Amino acid sequence: MYQKCFAVTNACEEEFYQALGEKDAQIAGMQLEIQRLHADRAENAAKIQHQGMENERISSEARRLENELHELHQQMNLMAANMQAQIQQQENQLASQHAIGEVAAANALLWSMVNNPASGPQLPYVPESGLADGGWPDQSALDFPVHESFLQSQHSIDPNLT
Repeated sequence: MYQKCFAVTNACEEEFYQALGEKDAQIAGMQLEIQRLHADRAENAAKIQHQGMENERISSEARRLENELHELHQQMNLMAANMQAQIQQQENQLASQHAIGEVAAANALLWSMVNNPASGPQLPYVPESGLADGGWPDQSALDFPVHESFLQSQHSIDPNLT
């Protein structure tokens, strides 16, 4: 009976140690899995941190580019306004030069008609020769400073004027 008890105890003890070995193997496997999960978690945390830093860098670059784009847009608007002002100024200068040329031509014609009435068409308000008493007065005798400065400016425009 002791032998039977001893045999059953040995069998139980053998099953116990076998189950204990299986459980130890399971625990060891689970510990390895836990270590792998910890390593994965650390790797994922590093990836997340790297992605966060990369996102911050990209956001910073996007803000810088937006600011640069805004500055370029302002410069473009300023340049467009300056160009429009220059075009307007050039158009004004051309119109002024054209008007000056027209005035100079009209002035030259007027003075040529005043100085030599027989060479051009008669103006309606200028009397025909022979109708005026004594002819045209001598231009050099008149004190007419505007006339002299005007003739000098006309002479610089048209050197053929006398």
